[in-house]
Amino acid sequence: AELFVTNTFGFRSAVAIANDTDTTGQYQVNVLNDAGQSIATTSLSVPARSNVAKFIDELVQLPANFAGGGAIISSASTPFSAVGLLFNGSTFLSVAAVPFGQ
Repeated sequence: AELFVTNTFGFRSAVAIANDTDTTGQYQVNVLNDAGQSIATTSLSVPARSNVAKFIDELVQLPANFAGGGAIISSASTPFSAVGLLFNGSTFLSVAAVPFGQ
């Protein structure tokens, strides 16, 4: 899944990943800058029949000058659902995650 990420003008991006399988899922989160270059990568474990929601800057250290880009969430073996969240103060919006490469 691929989603938009921004951490500027008071906005803060997050991702929620749901694992609807009977085993713990291992997911890779790769953050890209606006030129499509990888700037940070991390792994995230989600228990079976559970979900995890985290701010992108809690998962990886973003460069001080990071204005926006994307995040690619993938798994070698476990299916999942993902949605992006965009926060600004007490207001939040959902950001659709699209299948990567489409």
